[in-house]
Amino acid sequence: MSNDQNQDATFEKIESIMNDMYLKGFTPTIRDVRKLAGCGQTLAIKLFDAVKEKRRQEEAQYADDIGSGQIGKLLAAELNDMVLRKTKYFHELVEDLKSQIKELNELFEEHEKDCQSKVFLAQINAEKSINEAEEKIQKITARLEKAESERNEAIEHSKNKVQEAETFINTEKQKAETLIEAASKEANSLVQAADKRLDVAESELTGSREQVKLLSMNQAKHEVEQEQYKQAQLQLDKLRTELADNKTTSARLESQNNSLEKDTGRLNNDLLEAKEQAKQLPKAQAQLVETQKQISQLQHDLSQSEREKDSLSRALAVSDSKNTD
Repeated sequence: MSNDQNQDATFEKIESIMNDMYLKGFTPTIRDVRKLAGCGQTLAIKLFDAVKEKRRQEEAQYADDIGSGQIGKLLAAELNDMVLRKTKYFHELVEDLKSQIKELNELFEEHEKDCQSKVFLAQINAEKSINEAEEKIQKITARLEKAESERNEAIEHSKNKVQEAETFINTEKQKAETLIEAASKEANSLVQAADKRLDVAESELTGSREQVKLLSMNQAKHEVEQEQYKQAQLQLDKLRTELADNKTTSARLESQNNSLEKDTGRLNNDLLEAKEQAKQLPKAQAQLVETQKQISQLQHDLSQSEREKDSLSRALAVSDSKNTD
């Protein structure tokens, strides 16, 4: 910076000091100016005289405009003081306005930082909401797929159960019919065998009677009685054995019949259970429809969150562009 600029700056400082003293009603001196300005004596005297000369020229100019009399001089001095007061007032007003502008700039910067912080938090919350919505959609989709798989498995299981039940019932019916037919054949064969044995016994009895006729009455009677007793005993044993076999066969057939009835009842229960599962299929389908509605609602919420995120991004871009301008 040059010496002239330093001298101009020092002149302005000395002028400001002297004008303040004039406005306060004091007559400035070189000692006061030197003390307040903090400069050397030679420079203080030079600038003090320059400021006084400028003030005399201004007062003379005002006096020429107003009049050259004593009143004109007083008015010129008062007018000069008034100009100085107005100049000082405007200078203070400018400084106050600068301070207000600075404060407003600081407030604007704080507000801008607060807005950026809010936008950042809004973006974080939007991203968090989007992530939560996506996680919910994934979970619901997994549950939906699982429900669909379980429904298909239940349908397939019900169909298999029904087919197994029908097959088992048909098989057991065929087995029962076969067993009944076999039991009937066996009973018929046993009756036929008993009839044959009875015919043989009657034939033997006839033969015994012929032998009795040939023998003496007592001996024949005794032998016939013994023979009849033996034959009757054998026949009785055979009949007891056949009766026991028939009872065993009947018990076996009855047991098989009871087992068949139990299996038939179990199969009927399985069939009823399969029908109940088939009846619950519409309920599962209704739950599936409700789940799909929830997915649609979540997708709508996700779209809305994305729109809000886009709006916040645009607002942030507009704010950045304003700050740049």
